[in-house]
Amino acid sequence: MIKYLVYQYKYNLYCRISIKFYVLFSFISRTIHRGRTFMTKNPIFTPAQVGRAGEDIALQIEAAILDGKILPGERLPSERELQVQFHTGRGVIREALGALKQKGLIEIKKGAKGGAFVKKMEMTLVSESLALFLKQQQIDPHYLIEVRESFDRTITTLAIARA
Repeated sequence: MIKYLVYQYKYNLYCRISIKFYVLFSFISRTIHRGRTFMTKNPIFTPAQVGRAGEDIALQIEAAILDGKILPGERLPSERELQVQFHTGRGVIREALGALKQKGLIEIKKGAKGGAFVKKMEMTLVSESLALFLKQQQIDPHYLIEVRESFDRTITTLAIARA
């Protein structure tokens, strides 16, 4: 009877250790993303600063996108992986992703193949932002015409030089 209990104890211990290693290795293997490893020796991101962690996370992800470390169409690490890298909670990560979505840098897809994906910048977003800025600042139309004329002159000069 004692041999049976010892055997059962060892078997249960072996199963628990096996499961822990399986979970750990499957988690690590999921972090490898298109040749870039997000959770290894050279992580892209650094832990977020205390205080304005959401803003810091959004700035770091934005910088990685603009520097070309994460290319358009690529998937960002999962919320859990970002949580580990930035040493913050999921709410802060979601806040940062929401800010990036609002800026038009990422899109968030739901479902099994979902996640946060880097968007390619569209001209409509830029023109809408510029239009809102100009409406809010109440700039005199005379200045806008002046800027447009200077652009036209520069474009004409470059077209003639490159023709």
